[in-house]
Amino acid sequence: MQYSKSTYWIITPSFTPKLISIEHIEQLIPEFFQESEHFYLVFLDIEGNVEDSNALFKGLLGISDSSSIFDHLDFRSKQELEGLIDQLMLKPKEQYPVLLQFIDQKRAQSWWEFSMVINSEMDPLGFIGIGVDLNFLERKLPWNHLIDLLNFGKAELDENLEFISAEPLVADWIANGSSELIGKSLLNSGLFELNSFDRLELEKILSTEGVTQFKARVKRASGYFSYSINLLKHTKGFLLFMRPAPKDEFYANNVKPFANEQLDLISGPVWILERNFSVVQQNSLASSLIQQWNSSNSSAKSGFNTEFAGDKSKRLMEIISQTFEGQEKKLAVKITNKTGGSEYWTFHTKVIYSEGKKRWVMIQGIDQSVLYNRINLQEKEIQTLRELAIRPSHILRSPLSSMLGLLDLIDYRKLDEENQKYISYLKPLAQELDEVIRNNAKKMSQLD
Repeated sequence: MQYSKSTYWIITPSFTPKLISIEHIEQLIPEFFQESEHFYLVFLDIEGNVEDSNALFKGLLGISDSSSIFDHLDFRSKQELEGLIDQLMLKPKEQYPVLLQFIDQKRAQSWWEFSMVINSEMDPLGFIGIGVDLNFLERKLPWNHLIDLLNFGKAELDENLEFISAEPLVADWIANGSSELIGKSLLNSGLFELNSFDRLELEKILSTEGVTQFKARVKRASGYFSYSINLLKHTKGFLLFMRPAPKDEFYANNVKPFANEQLDLISGPVWILERNFSVVQQNSLASSLIQQWNSSNSSAKSGFNTEFAGDKSKRLMEIISQTFEGQEKKLAVKITNKTGGSEYWTFHTKVIYSEGKKRWVMIQGIDQSVLYNRINLQEKEIQTLRELAIRPSHILRSPLSSMLGLLDLIDYRKLDEENQKYISYLKPLAQELDEVIRNNAKKMSQLD
């Protein structure tokens, strides 16, 4: 396909076209897509012939350039894609996803999104399509549209989350060029300001397959800059996709689900968290308790610090994360306050929706200290009663054993007939008492 010197656009579903210079039209498929292990990418002409594609598309689907994509689709998928292309010609700014089954595809069906490519005269040149296998799509990819990937800055990290390479744009965003970025760790170099929840998610991805999304701030001489970051695991390490975060996306905690008066009416301490663990709201009791627990959560703008939960700190973070997926949770925690005293709390978590989306998590604490103290007191009283019940057995058995020993030493031949009769009654009674004491001690020991 021949191209004239001009400027070309990809019409994206977000209505913000992606500019492509004709001098780099051969780089329509970016380098990171050329070697992608997860994403198919193909550039079709107006009639559906393959102009270019990445290695995954060629290798797994066996479709060469210049061949028609329709010849490799089953009947239903062929009809779906033909209809999609017709719709794109009529309404190029609409989003048109499609589920395709390739005839020679050994994998499951794949999910595709197509966008139109036009020149500066608004003439359609073809279509760019990005696809993923359905089993990968089930991992809840964090992008609204697959085509959004073309708008992200990219970097490559090794298996320890250390930067191997980065596009100049990413290097400038994070550091003063790639020389200050390469070899630095995403987790421990101080490049990003990460909250505790994001660190937990990044530690998880080191040992599991998948993709994670988080937001982070970078401190520069001119101030703080916020970014949306997506991290995707592959065989060589990780791919990092990054773009500036809109203010309404990063500082969404300006929106509050409750009036402060309403929050104070809820029983117990209450915190309202954003997905990035920032505290959007907390009632007055929550604020005062945080001070008692010697935590740093006093500011509503700071992240929710779970260190007060002690050895259950990480577990509390995990259930908050799970709650954002719609699962209500609760966790019992023993807290040591600043005076060294112990408090017992149960924390309940519940998701709060806004416009049909899981927007916040509410954490409500219920003080169980009085109940726990009563239980502990009862357990101490039971233990005391148990000791009182067992103690007589030890006290009585010692003299009783001596008595039985003396009875065995008595020479019955030296006793008269009447005393022999009394002794014959005494020994069985002592043996019976010894058996009763033994059985009682055995039963009491089984209560421990």
